[in-house]
Amino acid sequence: MADEVAAFLCGIELGRSRIEGHFDAGDVIEFPIDYLPWVELPAQIHLIDLTSKKDICEPIALATHDQAVALVGLGEIAIENLAIDQGLLRGVAINRTNGLIRPQMFARINGVLPRPISIDPPRLLDDGGAHFRFAAQLHPTDLVENGLTADIFLIGLDTPLASIAFQRADVDDMARRVVELEAQLEQTKTTAAFKISSLNAEIAARLDAMQERIDTFIEYAGSFIFDRIAAVDVPTQPGVEPLTPAQRQKVDAFLEIVRGSGGPNGKELVTAHLPPASESVALALQSMSFSYGWYDIEDADGRSFRWMAGDAIVANPQPSLPVRSVTIDVHAVFGAEQPMIRAAFDSRPARVAIGKASGSRPGWQLKLTPPRQQKSAECLAINLASLVSASPAQARTGHDNRILSIAVAGVTFHYAQAD
Repeated sequence: MADEVAAFLCGIELGRSRIEGHFDAGDVIEFPIDYLPWVELPAQIHLIDLTSKKDICEPIALATHDQAVALVGLGEIAIENLAIDQGLLRGVAINRTNGLIRPQMFARINGVLPRPISIDPPRLLDDGGAHFRFAAQLHPTDLVENGLTADIFLIGLDTPLASIAFQRADVDDMARRVVELEAQLEQTKTTAAFKISSLNAEIAARLDAMQERIDTFIEYAGSFIFDRIAAVDVPTQPGVEPLTPAQRQKVDAFLEIVRGSGGPNGKELVTAHLPPASESVALALQSMSFSYGWYDIEDADGRSFRWMAGDAIVANPQPSLPVRSVTIDVHAVFGAEQPMIRAAFDSRPARVAIGKASGSRPGWQLKLTPPRQQKSAECLAINLASLVSASPAQARTGHDNRILSIAVAGVTFHYAQAD
């Protein structure tokens, strides 16, 4: 063979290459494919000899989107014609390399609030690939005094694909920051009011429970003292036998404990024992290590978890040991397809790896590790911040006024050594 060969997918040419040499049945020929247009799957790729107009091999089946990714990759998505029109954020996403990939995107309004984006069916481009029209709804509350900003994100990327700003004056960096600051201050005000209300209710409930326990103990101790350890005969109960020496010793020991002077042998009865150091510690959801930014424990789908606010702190249960890594089991995410978390060991940034949960359970697992040049890090706590967090009531997906980001089902600290 010494001819030009072209690849066709549903009659659309994918590329040409000259093939020369002697071949036997079963030999492998490498043929470059530069792009894939949008077509209905399943489809077949035909390699045609342009001289004889015949297939040089059996048609190659293209049945799934994963095969398309393996063939030409994900491609690059570009945003064009981004505009605000009649209460909608509209634009066109173009992928000239792989037209069989339908992107998953969301918009961040004023740098804070996430907003889902609806994407129309793809359309074929004349010069290869496909384009997708998309739109996101805007609400009157999104337009603050100094204007409105919107960033378009692709799931899995931290940097926006495109941005747009709307305001009365010319757009500059300072005005953009002012708009984002106003939105963040409004969200912080709502979050602070909710946290204060929740703390007041929690403190009141704990004080009531503590007072009930104190009253119960006082009642029981009084009944025990007056009914069981009376040192003198009671005239109304004639014939009561006096206490034996063993009973008298128990009573004296109890009185010593109440007075706080220690046990009958002069030793303190209450001592503090530190837990032994271990290579890994899995925190219980009710642990006090969940110190800030966590809501009460909830149950759903046979699993317990705690929702995290926009940012949170988890205390290190063994701060004297260097931390090798921290794994966080995520049950659900609000406002995004997957967790988008930044973390730090105290004030030092940490690397965050996101993966699917092991086993048959749905969800994700986050792994926090020190920077590349460090094998471990000493810290008192880990700081978590979600790039996407919002209230279901503000996002109009529910009546919950809490600021939610991720639902955590477990946190495990792994230490470099255990002395």
